[in-house]
Amino acid sequence: MIKFVHTVNFKLIRFVNKMKILNFRLKVAFTLIELLISIAILGILAGVIAFVVPGYLKDARDAQRKNDLQQIQKALESAKNDCLAATYYPIVPSGSTAAEAFNTTADYLNNPAISLMGESVRDPKNTGLSVYTIHYPATLAEDICPDTSGGKTTDGSRVYVVRALLEISNDPNANNSRTSCSGKIGSGAGQIPTTSFNPAPAANDGYFYSCPD
Repeated sequence: MIKFVHTVNFKLIRFVNKMKILNFRLKVAFTLIELLISIAILGILAGVIAFVVPGYLKDARDAQRKNDLQQIQKALESAKNDCLAATYYPIVPSGSTAAEAFNTTADYLNNPAISLMGESVRDPKNTGLSVYTIHYPATLAEDICPDTSGGKTTDGSRVYVVRALLEISNDPNANNSRTSCSGKIGSGAGQIPTTSFNPAPAANDGYFYSCPD
């Protein structure tokens, strides 16, 4: 009887140990499956983020560009009141490019002596074609707007166009803005030469334009 009980106990212990081993293996198997599922989910999320985030960032930069040009336009409208007969916009050309002229004009508007902008704006990328530019007629009226030293030696123009290259090239507002400024561009008297733009304005060119009404 004692031998029988001993044998049963031994077999029972072996059975329990086997079940423990099996249970451990099942836990390990489930852990590996869960890990693989987690990796797969993370891969999907990474793909979605990689697809969505760049587009969101482009939209955000384009929104900033539009806002910056509107701020420049408002500042120039305010500066116009201090120029001769309140009919000219101050233009501060510098260097040989429309981008350099924009930068010096924006810096002029931001100068404490003028103080019409909270900061001197630049394109979010500010490289290559991703720069703000200002365009004006070939001939400027001389010494008709305030300078930063208390004098009146800044040149001015009755018309100007500023523009920025958008990253979302099919933005409908871009083409509408070009159309609204097209009357300021041409070869007529007081118009802005097409040759001052590089590339030249064209339908669906991807640029956002801003100009006086």
